[in-house]
Parts: sequence; C-alpha cells; structure tokens
Amino acid sequence: MKKLLLLALCISIMTVLSAEAQRSESVISGFKLGVNASSLDSNANFAAFDDTRIGFHAGFFLEIPINKTLSFQPEIQYSAQGAKDENARLNYINVPLLLKINLAQSFSLHLGGQGSVKIWEFEQRETYNNFGYGAVGGIGINLSSALFVEGRYVYGLSNVLDDNNTLDITEDVKNSYIQVSLGIRL
Repeated sequence: MKKLLLLALCISIMTVLSAEAQRSESVISGFKLGVNASSLDSNANFAAFDDTRIGFHAGFFLEIPINKTLSFQPEIQYSAQGAKDENARLNYINVPLLLKINLAQSFSLHLGGQGSVKIWEFEQRETYNNFGYGAVGGIGINLSSALFVEGRYVYGLSNVLDDNNTLDITEDVKNSYIQVSLGIRL
C-alpha cells in the first residue's frame, strides 16, 4: 500500500509540474527510453550478485531553467535493476532530482540524487528493502533541439537488503548501474 501511495504521489507531483511547464514557455518536458547495465555491489560471497543485468528504463522529465547555464531536472522513471540471477532481479520507480549544467549548446553535465521505490522482485519476499536512494552523475549531448542522448552512472547509497533478509547476508548490498538513454523534448 505504501508503494502505491508513493507512486501516486510521484505521478501527481510530475503531473502538476507538467501542467506548470505548459504554462511557461521556458520549461521543457519530454520522455526518455534506454538501456541499463546494473549490478549489486557487496563484499558478500553470494553468486547471485555476480553477473550484470541488462535491463531497460523509461521515464518522463521536466527541465526547469534557473539561468542560462543551470536547470533543475526532476524525472520519474521505471528501471530494471539488480543482477542477472532471477533471485537478484529488482524493478524500481526512480525519482532523480538533477542539477543540469549546460557547458555548451550541445553538451551538459548532470549531478544530483534519486529516491527509489521497489515495485517488483523475483519470487523473494522480505529480502529486499522497498525504498532506496543514490547519487547520480552523467552527461547529455543534444542531437537536435528535440532529440538528445544521455549517459549516467547511479551509485546506490542505501542497502538494498532488508535487515532480516531471507538470504542471511549481513553485509551491505548496493545497486549501481549505468544508463544510456535516447530522449525527446516535447
């Protein structure tokens, strides 16, 4: 129930921001879709965490200018993460909150953080935490005024395992992944 409420809150916030964006000519909205290469980082000797999972992500973003060089970019996205093993596959709704630094007309740097809500895990219950957070860094390249490509690295700062997990692992396990996205500004 908490997950549904948080998801509804995120969607509501993005809807309100989108409505505000439509009123302002300077605020940009759009969609992005791409590929993730994710893994679970840990000192735990657990084979399920070893292999990289190739997944996808899809989301909606706003770009709210602060000045000519800086923008605030909130997003909401679905993201397939975790590791390749079935028991370590995790899907999230992520809410990145980024500062976008426009270094040139076609090149930008993105820095910020994100909150995550786990919406799915493969057949395991009470193993993985429902919420997480991480640090985000990336770059963007404008292909045209509407199309762009982004690359980003996200490092999880929170333990993905529940304290009383069914795997009996006491070490911290953290999500980390690389994303490559193709996006369109509306």
